[in-house]
Amino acid sequence: MVAGWEAFTGSVARRLSDTAQAVADMPAMDLTPPVTVIRGRRSCPIPAPGRSADCAAAALRLCNEQGFLSGQELDIESGQVCRGTQLGLWGGQPGTPCKFKNWITEAVCW
Repeated sequence: MVAGWEAFTGSVARRLSDTAQAVADMPAMDLTPPVTVIRGRRSCPIPAPGRSADCAAAALRLCNEQGFLSGQELDIESGQVCRGTQLGLWGGQPGTPCKFKNWITEAVCW
């Protein structure tokens, strides 16, 4: 019984050693996807009132428009959007609040 077990473990050890050697002999592969920085300006949508802007969706949209499958936001710009009529100019209603907006201006795409 012991001789059979030793033969089995020796066989497994040889196979593992052969597999390790085969992996070591493989040419080095670059598994990093090529990335590109895309510049543009896309508004970050707000999914629901009281929620934060979804700039990941805007980055994905910007990357998809350039032919890439995926992407992530790299630079985000924030500001207020105030229309002239909201500020009480040109006969608008004074005191109407401005809206905070976010835009992505750069995305890393792959």
